[in-house]
Amino acid sequence: MNTRIKAILFASSFMVAALTPAYAETNPNAHDHGSMAQDDEGRGDHMIEGTGSIVAINASTHRVGLDHAPVPALNWPAMRMAFTVSENVDLGAFKKGDKVQFTLHRAERGAYPIVELCLSSSNKVVPNLCAQSKDDGGAQDHSGH
Repeated sequence: MNTRIKAILFASSFMVAALTPAYAETNPNAHDHGSMAQDDEGRGDHMIEGTGSIVAINASTHRVGLDHAPVPALNWPAMRMAFTVSENVDLGAFKKGDKVQFTLHRAERGAYPIVELCLSSSNKVVPNLCAQSKDDGGAQDHSGH
């Protein structure tokens, strides 16, 4: 094998290895979905709630960085990761360091976007907290769920 081909193969394998951890954090197919169950309030297994702290906010790209607690429904350990946030959520209502509860929307493909986000004083998920806050004019939800 010539040197140029070896260099291309090495670079390609390095890029795949470097991207794999990030891919695993945002790809739903990289996590076990077999343990997802419908919650007590009937929201279904496509609405997954969690808690965490905001570590970064980018309103222009509608993304938020969270240091989140474990999310048992997705078999996710506690970790820090970035999420896309629904356009219906007002990120101006939040700041770095805020303790929040969030609701992820499970789609058939792609990452899990945050569709509900609200302030929380609890380290544990309070079922439907963000949906209730939306009714009070607080956090906002996406329609249809």
